[in-house]
Amino acid sequence: MHKVHHHWKQPYTDSNYGAVFSIWDRLLGTYSHLDPKEIRYGLDRYYPKEKDEDFMALMKKPFQPLE
Repeated sequence: MHKVHHHWKQPYTDSNYGAVFSIWDRLLGTYSHLDPKEIRYGLDRYYPKEKDEDFMALMKKPFQPLE
């Protein structure tokens, strides 16, 4: 069930957050069913890795306003 969350398309990454209990996704409306054969992992956008490799920027991220 949680594998759908790691699909490369954005609408699927916003679903199936629960790894063990699907009840939370069902209650909150984030449950999505997808045939396991249709799951393709990855990202649908380019994310520059420089942001992920800057340790100080990562440490400051929780204290910054959302973009």
